[in-house]
Amino acid sequence: MEDGWIKIYQTQNAYHAELVRQAIEKEDISCVVMNKQDSSFFFGNIEIYVKIEDLEKANKIIQNFEP
Repeated sequence: MEDGWIKIYQTQNAYHAELVRQAIEKEDISCVVMNKQDSSFFFGNIEIYVKIEDLEKANKIIQNFEP
């Protein structure tokens, strides 16, 4: 990942990652989803990154999030 971005969430569940992404973007925070799961065996994680300056706001959203 490029400099200036930080991982704030990871899961093995694609549905949860999508819900978190939507909640973050709803608050006008840019985010990037990186799917690092193996396509054949579905092991690995899906990671969500935000810009460092949005870290605190995004963490508050995730803390209040329940998929």
